[in-house]
Amino acid sequence: MTSVFAFAQKSLEKLYTLTILRLSKDKDYLIQSYACYSQGYYAEAIISLTQGIRMENEDLAKGLGYLRRGECYYCLGQYDKCLEDIAIAYKILVDEPLLLIRKSLCYLALGQYAEAIFSADKVLELDYDNKEALLCKAVIFIRLKNYLKAKTYFHRIFRIYPDYLEGYLERAKMLVEQNQYLQALQDIERCLFLEPDHPEATEQKGLIYQEIKAG
Repeated sequence: MTSVFAFAQKSLEKLYTLTILRLSKDKDYLIQSYACYSQGYYAEAIISLTQGIRMENEDLAKGLGYLRRGECYYCLGQYDKCLEDIAIAYKILVDEPLLLIRKSLCYLALGQYAEAIFSADKVLELDYDNKEALLCKAVIFIRLKNYLKAKTYFHRIFRIYPDYLEGYLERAKMLVEQNQYLQALQDIERCLFLEPDHPEATEQKGLIYQEIKAG
């Protein structure tokens, strides 16, 4: 998935994989929905998950089902439904920070910035150095055009996580908004050093060169 919100996705996939290993067998609907989800067939995954959740008796599996269905709603831009499923999943998968991060990103997509900040701050109360929450806060302040505040979060991120690719990518986008193309290019080069074939970083590099030539 390629979008401004994709930076939490890798951690969510890790959570999903680790949790499914703890479940009992005969959870075919989770496997089938994962296959649909990974190929971008979100509506089909929602149908499979809805049927599975109705018949599910194991709380952990049900929580995972709501989490995955919420992710599908998120990818379809149905943020209110995503928030509903994330709220149910959070009651089962208690104190899982990544659910709060997805909640924050939903509020961000809806333009509800106070709620987005509140959810990200709840994560930081549980884990002061959570990199996804720190990046989420940075992106929120970019949306609010508060670049100075966003920079303080990027500084905090790279002090702790100097190789956080998604952080460099989001900071590069912020620098482009500020017409600071050479600095943005440095961040993109850092992304491509960390992952040479990263598609979004490659695309951003081309766009930055176009802006430099146009200027």
